[in-house]
Amino acid sequence: MDNFSKVNKLFALLVCLLFVSFSFAKSIKNIDGKVIEIESKVQRVAALYTPSYEKIYLLDAEDKIVLCADLHKTAFPWSNLVYQNLEKVKSISSPHTNLNMETLLDEDLQAVFYWDKPKLLFQMKRMKIISVGNPFSSDFDDVKNLLMVYAQILGKKQVKIAQDYARYFDSRVEFVKSRTKNISQDKKEKIYFATQDIFWTAGKGTHLPEIVALAGGSYVSKGISGVVKSKVNVEQLIKMNPDMIFLDNVGSMEKVTPEEIVRRIYQNERLAQVSAIKNKQVYIVPTGTMFWDFGVQSILMLQWMAKILNPELFADFDMIGEVQKFYRQFFRYDLSREQAEKMLKHQNP
Repeated sequence: MDNFSKVNKLFALLVCLLFVSFSFAKSIKNIDGKVIEIESKVQRVAALYTPSYEKIYLLDAEDKIVLCADLHKTAFPWSNLVYQNLEKVKSISSPHTNLNMETLLDEDLQAVFYWDKPKLLFQMKRMKIISVGNPFSSDFDDVKNLLMVYAQILGKKQVKIAQDYARYFDSRVEFVKSRTKNISQDKKEKIYFATQDIFWTAGKGTHLPEIVALAGGSYVSKGISGVVKSKVNVEQLIKMNPDMIFLDNVGSMEKVTPEEIVRRIYQNERLAQVSAIKNKQVYIVPTGTMFWDFGVQSILMLQWMAKILNPELFADFDMIGEVQKFYRQFFRYDLSREQAEKMLKHQNP
């Protein structure tokens, strides 16, 4: 081969490489408006934010996860049943509070799905790692919008799945609204949503007030500032006087049963005058592969909550069957009816 041919061949190769590089280059807006730059196909990621593993799994991209949080393996027994590669993925402990940047470099990561912590996200960006924050939002639609952000980072196949999820999400929101839209304000149950502890509530910076409103309830702590763990005291809870209390994030690996958790709340003498406690109306939110409040399963929580708040309006609605349908369609797992019922009762597999 003469020198001219060699030069042409090398030039053609360079053009090809540049084309491939530019074809992957794109800018994606996160739900808070911050721009995420993608320069190449993403194949190796870390799922460190607690709800991130379930999002990536739903998007059928679990094979891209090379690093996860220890909680993904130990805190959610249903995930150990449903996920396919979880036991093979390397995990690190307490990444929320104790993240070693060297660990990220050692794993040759392209993207890290993390909490919305600007300083650490900026450090990742400086290390040439795509850093994906997960900001809280008061807009329930941002559940599907954040999933689409993940999908755009992970690939075309994932975008299609995210679109399917968005259609399901919208259809179930409309289903619930069609039955609760005519409930008058004076007929709405007053709802208090607690996170992990009876005195921690989800504040107005989250989508919980909107979920409760869609379900046909009135969110009594909607004036509380903050996000997931907004502290309230005994006097505030007594003054809010909810008709029903929902408790999430209690953990499926706890040694006490859901019934024991509820019993202890009922025995709290300081709260005996609160209507929900006096009338035995405390409910523990189901936990599947993740907590139901802020992940992709929050659309299931909406439907579950709507049925509890308005049993007569949803008498014909099969919540057990809906859980089966969701897991079959989005997690590619066939739950038996007995398993779905266990999940709804906050029981382990």
